[in-house]
Amino acid sequence: MLTQIDSPVQVLDSFGLNRAQVFTLRKFVENVVEGITPISLVDDLASPGVLVAHRGWHFMMAARDDSRWADAMSDLFHERIDQSPSWPEEQLVKDWEEGRARGHANRGIFLDQAPLAAWQAAIDAGFKPDPKDNYENTANVWCAEGAPRYSHLIDPNHHCRLGVGEELVEYLKQGIEYDKEGEYIRRCLANGPSFVCEVNGEKVCWSCTHMSGTMGMIYTPPELRRKGYARSLAAFQIDHMLARDGFALCHVIATNTASQELLRGLGFTMVETPLVWRAVVWPE
Repeated sequence: MLTQIDSPVQVLDSFGLNRAQVFTLRKFVENVVEGITPISLVDDLASPGVLVAHRGWHFMMAARDDSRWADAMSDLFHERIDQSPSWPEEQLVKDWEEGRARGHANRGIFLDQAPLAAWQAAIDAGFKPDPKDNYENTANVWCAEGAPRYSHLIDPNHHCRLGVGEELVEYLKQGIEYDKEGEYIRRCLANGPSFVCEVNGEKVCWSCTHMSGTMGMIYTPPELRRKGYARSLAAFQIDHMLARDGFALCHVIATNTASQELLRGLGFTMVETPLVWRAVVWPE
């Protein structure tokens, strides 16, 4: 049975995972968003091997090793969960109701930055893939750590600065398909900094940070590409994150070779564990 605990960070630290993986998970379990504190669960109180944390239907998770996923996902599927408030709590029910309003026929959970092995274990346990999701891609964490050191890569003709409030909402919406209304973007801007590169007062490239604290949504309009704007802005953002956190992290789709080459050239390293952002649902 998955059982609620009050000290998820201690469990995470005991797993011996890559520090970059732990960084984003710690942000999730420690952050209170819109008054909602994540609920943290483990598979074994005496010797935890899996940590599952959820805020409504958003689930982030980590395991000591991949062999521990099968039982944990079976517990989720069969709803063998001891938490307070009792399963399913109010926010999860609310998310299911909102999902039905958007056309989701079944109850489900969203595996947010989950290891591919966890998703596969969920399917093996009896969950069904959400037909609205794309199951072709995985991503990896890329990370740099240490002191800021990239300012020399910023072209002096490129003015890079922090964004102010919600000034970049409409710009950021141009580069993504999954948030046409800008709801998630606004949450990201309220939670962390945004960044913009300007030339002669014109915005030519922009980005922000995801709720997990990772770099994201960097975008240059097609007609302005291959001028070094993204490289300048990335250098500016990375140094800002290094100064703030000691880490600069991003998730890159496995097929996005251009971003991989950019990060590799900046000295980033890739964490080998493939990750997914996928919903799974209970059968009818």
